[in-house]
Formats: sequence, C-alpha cells, structure tokens
Amino acid sequence: MRIKTNSKTNLSDILIYSLVAVVLITFIYIDKADANYNNEFCNSNKCKARIERLKECNWSVECTVNKTLEAMEKDLYKNISNLKKKSLEVPKVGLNEAVQFVAKFEGFRSEAYFDWYANWSNRWSIWYGTKSYKGEIITKEVATARKLAIVEPLFTSIPSCFTQNQKIAITSYIYNTGWNQMGLKNYIGKCKKKDVLYIMKVWGHNPVLKPRRDEELLKFNEK
Repeated sequence: MRIKTNSKTNLSDILIYSLVAVVLITFIYIDKADANYNNEFCNSNKCKARIERLKECNWSVECTVNKTLEAMEKDLYKNISNLKKKSLEVPKVGLNEAVQFVAKFEGFRSEAYFDWYANWSNRWSIWYGTKSYKGEIITKEVATARKLAIVEPLFTSIPSCFTQNQKIAITSYIYNTGWNQMGLKNYIGKCKKKDVLYIMKVWGHNPVLKPRRDEELLKFNEK
C-alpha cells in the first residue's frame, strides 16, 4: 500500500492509514502461524496449545487466558499431587533396612528388663529396647509397632544431604544413645557430617556397645 501525502493530508489520516497497515500485517502474521506452527513464531508445544485456544475462543484474549489458566491449574494440581506422593515415599526408602539394622542390636524380650545402657540412664526396656516399666509383658507385634514408631520419625528427620547408609547408621546411634550429646542434633540438622561422625566415634562407647558402634561407623562410611 502506498500512501501519498501532501499538505492537505492531516495527522488523523496518517494515523488511520497506519492503523490499517498494522491490522493487515497482523492478520498476515496470524494466517502464517495458523498455516504452519513450525516456524520461529511458534515452535513449542505450549505455544501451539495457546494458538489452539485462541482459535477456540475466536481470538478472544480474555477467553484464551481463562482457558490457559484452567489448563495450568490442572497440570499444577497433578504435579503437586505427584510431588506429595513422592515426598512421602522418598524418606521411607531405606526405612525397613534401618528398622532391621536397629533390631539386630536390641534384645528380643517380651518382659520388661532393667536396661543399664539405654541413653546412659537407668530405666526399664522391653523387646527391641523401647521404653517400658517394671512388670510389663507385650507381644512381638506390639513391640514391632513400638519400634517402628520410634525409628521412623528418627530416620525421616535426618536431612537428605546424608546418604541412605549414613541415615541408617545415625538412626541406630540415636536410637541407642539419644542425640542431645555434644550438639549432635544441631550438627545433623546443619548437615555437618564430620562433626556427626566425630561424636559417633567418641560418645556412647563401652565394651558392651563397642560392636554396635563399630558397625554403625562402618555403615556410615559405606558407599
């Protein structure tokens, strides 16, 4: 289109012609995109989907935005649901091994016994070393449930910066000695592995517990 201008052409005419030109160019551009999406204008699946929504909405921007938000909401809900499912599963990877690792060091007694070594305090324990009272008698099923109720929150509270084997070793150590000594809980929370390992090497050792400490250290350093 060629626009002739002279002294009689006023500013409003120029604006009208310019607007017409822009509209024409826009329609040409849309026609090209509609004919072939595989170009520089629209070469992603997300872009193509939005073009389709534009067409469905008869090129209404407001309608297209609403449809896009609806699609995003569905995807977001699905993604967050999957994330929730995975986040609940991930901490439990290795949990069964941690439970078994702890169990092999604890006595299998259905009747409460006086435990001299539990958390370095004098108390009564039962079956897998869980806290009890004098005269209590329980079944293996109840003992297993108690053990899991203690091991699971310990295991899942250890940050993911520790490897699975390290989490198992730390869980066993805490189960037996607690984690208030020498700032252990704080070091675990801050992922200071060297400090955690040092405490495990120097705290909670005696002739009876030495085999357990040795296996925990081996587990901690296991690749």
